Amino acid sequence: MASFQPYVRWICEHSRPQSGAAFLGGNIPREIRFDDSTQPEDYVHEAVERAPDGIPAFGRVIGFIIHWSPDQRSRYRRDGQWEWSVIDS
Repeated sequence: MASFQPYVRWICEHSRPQSGAAFLGGNIPREIRFDDSTQPEDYVHEAVERAPDGIPAFGRVIGFIIHWSPDQRSRYRRDGQWEWSVIDS
Protein backbone atom coordinates (compact mmCIF):
# COMPACT_ATOMS: atom_id res chain seq x y z
CA MET A 1 0.00 0.00 0.00
CA ALA A 2 1.41 3.39 -1.00
CA SER A 3 1.94 5.98 1.71
CA PHE A 4 0.12 9.29 1.63
CA GLN A 5 1.88 12.13 -0.19
CA PRO A 6 0.76 15.66 0.77
CA TYR A 7 -0.72 17.70 -2.08
CA VAL A 8 -2.41 20.97 -2.95
CA ARG A 9 -5.67 21.28 -4.88
CA TRP A 10 -6.50 24.54 -6.65
CA ILE A 11 -9.81 26.26 -5.95
CA CYS A 12 -11.17 27.98 -9.03
CA GLU A 13 -13.99 30.41 -9.78
CA HIS A 14 -16.08 27.50 -11.06
CA SER A 15 -16.24 24.07 -9.41
CA ARG A 16 -17.49 22.46 -12.64
CA PRO A 17 -16.20 22.96 -16.18
CA GLN A 18 -18.04 25.73 -17.98
CA SER A 19 -19.78 24.71 -21.21
CA GLY A 20 -18.04 25.68 -24.40
CA ALA A 21 -14.73 26.16 -22.61
CA ALA A 22 -13.96 22.60 -21.61
CA PHE A 23 -10.39 21.54 -22.21
CA LEU A 24 -9.37 24.53 -24.31
CA GLY A 25 -5.99 26.11 -23.77
CA GLY A 26 -3.88 23.26 -22.50
CA ASN A 27 -3.75 20.70 -19.78
CA ILE A 28 -3.19 22.35 -16.39
CA PRO A 29 -3.57 19.92 -13.47
CA ARG A 30 -6.09 20.74 -10.72
CA GLU A 31 -3.60 19.58 -8.08
CA ILE A 32 0.11 19.09 -7.46
CA ARG A 33 1.90 16.72 -5.11
CA PHE A 34 4.75 17.92 -2.92
CA ASP A 35 7.96 15.98 -3.33
CA ASP A 36 9.82 14.47 -0.40
CA SER A 37 12.38 17.28 -0.37
CA THR A 38 9.74 19.94 0.40
CA GLN A 39 9.35 20.60 4.11
CA PRO A 40 5.77 21.02 5.45
CA GLU A 41 6.54 24.55 6.65
CA ASP A 42 7.23 25.46 2.98
CA TYR A 43 3.98 24.03 1.52
CA VAL A 44 2.03 27.31 1.61
CA HIS A 45 4.85 29.31 0.02
CA GLU A 46 5.37 26.68 -2.68
CA ALA A 47 1.63 26.54 -3.43
CA VAL A 48 1.49 30.34 -3.83
CA GLU A 49 4.55 30.27 -6.11
CA ARG A 50 3.29 27.37 -8.26
CA ALA A 51 -0.38 28.37 -8.56
CA PRO A 52 -1.45 28.97 -12.15
CA ASP A 53 -3.41 32.13 -12.94
CA GLY A 54 -6.29 29.98 -14.10
CA ILE A 55 -7.35 26.56 -15.29
CA PRO A 56 -9.11 26.21 -18.64
CA ALA A 57 -12.85 25.60 -18.23
CA PHE A 58 -12.69 26.31 -14.46
CA GLY A 59 -11.58 29.97 -14.49
CA ARG A 60 -9.23 31.92 -12.25
CA VAL A 61 -7.49 30.19 -9.35
CA ILE A 62 -8.84 31.93 -6.23
CA GLY A 63 -7.27 29.75 -3.56
CA PHE A 64 -6.06 26.30 -2.65
CA ILE A 65 -6.44 23.49 -0.14
CA ILE A 66 -3.39 21.75 1.26
CA HIS A 67 -4.03 18.11 2.17
CA TRP A 68 -1.46 17.61 4.94
CA SER A 69 -2.55 14.02 5.65
CA PRO A 70 -5.52 11.79 4.75
CA ASP A 71 -7.55 13.40 7.55
CA GLN A 72 -6.18 16.96 7.80
CA ARG A 73 -6.52 19.82 5.32
CA SER A 74 -6.36 23.62 5.32
CA ARG A 75 -7.80 26.18 2.92
CA TYR A 76 -5.92 29.33 1.87
CA ARG A 77 -6.68 32.34 -0.31
CA ARG A 78 -4.64 32.76 -3.50
CA ASP A 79 -2.15 34.99 -1.64
CA GLY A 80 -1.50 32.34 1.03
CA GLN A 81 -3.74 33.80 3.75
CA TRP A 82 -5.15 30.97 5.91
CA GLU A 83 -8.97 30.59 5.92
CA TRP A 84 -9.77 27.36 7.79
CA SER A 85 -8.54 23.89 8.76
CA VAL A 86 -10.32 20.56 9.23
CA ILE A 87 -9.23 17.43 11.04
CA ASP A 88 -11.49 14.44 10.38
CA SER A 89 -11.82 11.96 13.19
